[in-house]
Amino acid sequence: MTPKTVTREYSKKCQGQNISPKVSLSYKRFSSKRVLLALITIAATFVAGTNAQSGDFRLLGSNSFNTKSRFNTFNGPSNKDIMVSLIQNISEDASKGALLAQFAVDSSFSKTTYRIDRETDPKRQFSIDQNGALRVAEKLDREDIARYFLRIEVNDEAGNKGSQQVTVNLQDVNDNAPFPITRPDPCIFMENTDPEAQPSCTIVGIDKDTPEFGPPFKMRVGAGFKYNDHFNITFLPDADNGNGALIIKATKRFDREAAEPGKLVQIPVVIQDRNGTEGENSVFVVIGDQNDSPMRNGNTNIKVYSYLGRLRKTTIGRVYVDDKDDWDLVDKTFTRVEPFPEGFSLLDNGTIIMDSNMPPGTYEFSSDVYDRVRKENATGVVKVVVLNVPKRAFENQGSLRLLRGASGRALRSSEHFLKHGTSGQSPFAAFKLAMIDLLGNSPTIQIFSIKEGFAELQTKELPVVDIRFSVTGASYYSSTYLNGIIAQHRTKLEQAMNVNIVSAGIDMCLFTTCDSGCQTKNDATFDGVVVNANETIIVGIDAFSMDKCVCPVFVAPKACEPGLCLNDGVCHNVNPSGFFCECRNDLLKGFRCQGTTRSFSGQGYAWFKPMPACTSLNISLSFMTQDPNGLILYNGPMGDRENKSGGASVKDEVEYKDYISIRLIEGNIFAEIRFNRLPVTYLNLSKPNNLADGDWHSVRIAQSGKHITMTIDACQTMNTQGQESCFISVFSVDDDERLNINSPLQLGGVAPLDGTFGYPLFVSQSSDYNGCIRNLHVNGEQYDLATPDHTHQSTIGCKLWGSACDSNTIDSVSYCIHGDCYANLKGNKVPKCSCDPGWSGNRCDQAIEWVEFPGNGASIEYISDVVMDSLQDNVGLLFIPGKTQGTSGSGDLTYGGRGETTNSVYTSMENHHATADVHINTALNSSSFVDTKLSIPQVYLHETTPYWLEMSRDPTRAVLSLDGVYETSEPLNKKNDLLSSQITINRITLGNGQRTNGFGSSFQGCVGTYKWNNRILPLWQYDNATENNSLDQTNTNGDSNPLIHISSSKGVKKGCSQRPSCGSLQNKDSFCPSGQLCVDFWKGPFCTCSITQKPQLNEDGTISACGTVMPYSSLGISVSAIVLILVSISLIMLLVLLMVVYTRRSSPHFDNVRPEETKHESLKIYEIEGGETDNNRHNITNLRIAVMPLDPGNLPANNYHPLVDERLSTMINNLETDPNTGLYDELRMYNTEGDNISRLSLESLESTTDGASDPIDSVHVS
Repeated sequence: MTPKTVTREYSKKCQGQNISPKVSLSYKRFSSKRVLLALITIAATFVAGTNAQSGDFRLLGSNSFNTKSRFNTFNGPSNKDIMVSLIQNISEDASKGALLAQFAVDSSFSKTTYRIDRETDPKRQFSIDQNGALRVAEKLDREDIARYFLRIEVNDEAGNKGSQQVTVNLQDVNDNAPFPITRPDPCIFMENTDPEAQPSCTIVGIDKDTPEFGPPFKMRVGAGFKYNDHFNITFLPDADNGNGALIIKATKRFDREAAEPGKLVQIPVVIQDRNGTEGENSVFVVIGDQNDSPMRNGNTNIKVYSYLGRLRKTTIGRVYVDDKDDWDLVDKTFTRVEPFPEGFSLLDNGTIIMDSNMPPGTYEFSSDVYDRVRKENATGVVKVVVLNVPKRAFENQGSLRLLRGASGRALRSSEHFLKHGTSGQSPFAAFKLAMIDLLGNSPTIQIFSIKEGFAELQTKELPVVDIRFSVTGASYYSSTYLNGIIAQHRTKLEQAMNVNIVSAGIDMCLFTTCDSGCQTKNDATFDGVVVNANETIIVGIDAFSMDKCVCPVFVAPKACEPGLCLNDGVCHNVNPSGFFCECRNDLLKGFRCQGTTRSFSGQGYAWFKPMPACTSLNISLSFMTQDPNGLILYNGPMGDRENKSGGASVKDEVEYKDYISIRLIEGNIFAEIRFNRLPVTYLNLSKPNNLADGDWHSVRIAQSGKHITMTIDACQTMNTQGQESCFISVFSVDDDERLNINSPLQLGGVAPLDGTFGYPLFVSQSSDYNGCIRNLHVNGEQYDLATPDHTHQSTIGCKLWGSACDSNTIDSVSYCIHGDCYANLKGNKVPKCSCDPGWSGNRCDQAIEWVEFPGNGASIEYISDVVMDSLQDNVGLLFIPGKTQGTSGSGDLTYGGRGETTNSVYTSMENHHATADVHINTALNSSSFVDTKLSIPQVYLHETTPYWLEMSRDPTRAVLSLDGVYETSEPLNKKNDLLSSQITINRITLGNGQRTNGFGSSFQGCVGTYKWNNRILPLWQYDNATENNSLDQTNTNGDSNPLIHISSSKGVKKGCSQRPSCGSLQNKDSFCPSGQLCVDFWKGPFCTCSITQKPQLNEDGTISACGTVMPYSSLGISVSAIVLILVSISLIMLLVLLMVVYTRRSSPHFDNVRPEETKHESLKIYEIEGGETDNNRHNITNLRIAVMPLDPGNLPANNYHPLVDERLSTMINNLETDPNTGLYDELRMYNTEGDNISRLSLESLESTTDGASDPIDSVHVS
């Protein structure tokens, strides 16, 4: 079809002038949407003062070629043609922001959006704004890309789209200094040769600019050259055909092995072109080698890294002997020494070849080496260590790119990464030691790939050496953590290695031809890459990285696979497709065993994987704090390299400028997004609310192309405060449409950086976040907040709610037995539960009761206490498709609305797949009717298999998910009139068809749980019973939902005859392997291990066996309760100890007794009469007091007779001096003249012994 005549209106002011003329584009309305695209290629040369050339293009109808518009399709007026003309040309030295062309469309069209197909602009060097202004976004360089074939695209709200190809040729400017090369290359002067016998070399200039900016050249040797006495270097203007050249001649004999001038002589050369542009670069002169040094025995250590143990037959190096000569290999013959290990072969020139699939281990062998020129023999000893690199190590690799070059802080080659520098240490060893110091805990670092390559920069390719490594401690460290540590401590690592880091991590998506999403994929061949540093050889993996044009988001597989269930979760395959994660930890409530909540101290942070590089982004999270200021989320460059000073210039590094950040400022939420290094896009509410109130609040940032929205608390404040209080919609400055980020997503704060580099101002001015964050979702994937890649002063759970979610019982760790617990400060820390599928009750401790819908119109209808004018809807349904559903596999599941198809929300089954429909009539006319349909085609709904379906809608987006892992979403309401998204709901149904379009049918199957706006609705109508919907989860603004009652129930039966369970299995005795037991989960019966056993998992995460019984089990006692118990026990023990000490050290309450008081005549004898009651009349305290030690100086020596038995003497002495000893049984002391016999009655000592084997029967004292 031929469009109408294109109208070109050039402003007369633009004729012959270097300014931008304006072009208007006319429209043509077509009667059919089947329109053929007409592309007109325009060649535009950027020459100042020339008239702009022009062209036009059309918008295609949204149904043309059966393709879907980049934006959501709206049913609007008939499609039209849009004709666009090119306006302006500029040259390669244009500054950023320079206008290249201006596009315009007829005002009769709905709002249009421009973009550049990034396949035609791989380095993001152009941008087009919302007004159609095509500008320079980054520095251009004709020597890098001389010609662009830009494809400009335009879309409007009605689904029309069009494109225009524009060929752009860059005009050259004199922006490159000439650089020198030698002829011949390399230039060689042999050692031990007289100068007269040496040939000369020529240094000529090369200029990348066009000839008018090239020769003739002027050349001179740089001031830093210090070997003028070895060389005569002269400039000849007529040399090199009149272009000018330097002639090098030798003036001395050289010794290659001497320290001066060395084996390689660097000559700095300054070259100036005809227009005065000059620069300094170096050439190198090689001192040739002769076989003039003795040969000695040598040792070679070779490490071979075999990817997956499948390294092909390959050369792994050469036998090394100690010889200062380098070029004498042809003079040597190598012969292997027996025994020689199998799997290795040795060539005559010393080359070692290893067979394929060599098992890991250490292999040693020797080679005899004969130098036939010098008639010398030596032995080379070789030690080969073969190491397998498993898939997990490769997938968790850290990587960095080191600058490769001839001068400065650069590696001359990959071999120099292994060679010792001036510090006596190789960059290889320095890097490992520095990383061990930074990581702590003495991890194992394995550098398994060293390979030369090129890094793509904005205007050139840069030579680099790619380093790939893995780190293991208790497990493998993640790539996110390792690359983040390199970025955080970049300066320290550069200083340790004395090499500039070009980039932390290897990313192929910063510059790519991928137009939409991009993902860097690391892969490898089964070949080896040899890096030979003589005595040390590394045979690394032939690894490489490539860009894959997909949006790198989590896509749930159809079966279990490695790493699918997190945190030691067990994966179970579901028949016929799908999977289910069994979480062995009660605190992990994500469907893949993720942690949902994390706490931040105000001085910490947590790292997670970066945001995906997608043209559509959907981020949501909830937060709670009482601190009005804090950084909630940041993902962007770690260190501003743009203003780097000292060391390597920024042009020798890969720069990242894109970022996204969310922070609280005085209790209000602010966000920034930067695409393609252009000015920041701000997301600031015009009427913000204080969100630092101790309550949970949600924030969602959604991006689709250039359109970005931010919604707070699903806009529940809109009815009272207007949508300005909760919603903002903007268009980004640039059309790049995706974040290009290669550093960790940082939550709750940012890690400190070494050196002088900082974060963007918006981030660096923010304090760290003091509060809690939960339910972080990015593009349908729930992030695991339990186990970040790296964390500092951040813990799982939420400290703000204290012990509110602690159960302090032995049945569960959490207050919510089968659910996710949370609380807020605003509500006095009252715990709330979000129950797992299949459970209900305030503590999620009640198993749900199933009901069955046998078809034939079986349904349940509900009424609400109030009419709900809803801006958001949340539907949850646990259901089992019926066996009699029919071959169509279709049926309505849930409905909410006014009993009609407009302004309603559906969920249903269509052809055995889960679907949802959102119908919104935004105005009175039918043209404003919006029908958004969502479907999950990757899951086939199978009979007898339970499924958990969730559908949520807010004013900006609708989301449908299945089993918590399969998800799809679509944006809503692009006109930004949120009030029009309100749906009045006075009718809620379950199981019956409400639609009149022919697709509606009744559901057949079973239902276990039905939630509407987070309330669990009743499934059975009891007589004379009061219904009370349990609130599964409160709204973020604290409002409670109205009670919803069953108004009628038709054909519904209690129970579910088709629900599988362990008890109903026909082969239940043989259903589970030995050692496993059958457990009924919400997803059905599965075989697992008991709670006291640790499962042993296969590679795909499924159970292979149950381990030994663990000596402990989980108790539902909180940490605070355990601490309280331990403190109580400690206090009791301390009290007992104090009592013992007090008893031991307390002073006696009686006086000491002198020895003379114990004389017989001093003792008073009382008649004991009256029995026991008379004992109280006598004070015998002093008789229980130990006798004071006798002072031998006051007594005659002959008054005492030595005891025959020294042991008995010691016992008696101890007994007499023991203050706790009672009265003696009998004490007789005779001192009568002439009596030479003294007797003691020792009945109290009958059982006394000191461990001697001989009993003491009697003792005679003489």
